[in-house]
Amino acid sequence: MTSALGYFLRSAPEELKGQLQEIRAGWRPLDPGDRKTIGYESRTGSVTESLGGLVADKQLAYAWLYGDLVHADDNGDERLHGHDIDARFQAGTLLITNVAVKTIMTLNLARSAQSQNYLTLESGVYTERVTARPERDLEVVKFATAPVGTPIADIEAALDGIVPDPDSSKD
Repeated sequence: MTSALGYFLRSAPEELKGQLQEIRAGWRPLDPGDRKTIGYESRTGSVTESLGGLVADKQLAYAWLYGDLVHADDNGDERLHGHDIDARFQAGTLLITNVAVKTIMTLNLARSAQSQNYLTLESGVYTERVTARPERDLEVVKFATAPVGTPIADIEAALDGIVPDPDSSKD
């Protein structure tokens, strides 16, 4: 997004270009490949043992985001020198908060560029809804329940209105 904005702002006043550079600099530390921390590094350990290795907040945050939320990684504590899910979640909230702030800053720069005619986007781009509607009703057309161990084919057949032969599952 910032590269696209840079293209459109190439003939803009230095003030807009400077804002773009600040936004780019703000996004950089959030990249998982960037070595900088977002805000802190941490070590953890028990009272009777030595402290574990130093771990950056960003490493913890991405471990929470991808390891805990996406892949349900059971080895996160070991890989992250004893940092538990609470530590990973705390770092994750710092990351997500920063992403939200940078997103708003980027949006505001795009709006400013639009108002000064450096961007020519349709007005709907700024007003169209981009979030899901959690209040939306889900209409259930068919559903089936069956005892544990019921073959999937029997459940699908029930949903299709086909009554399975009760003797077929005893083979």
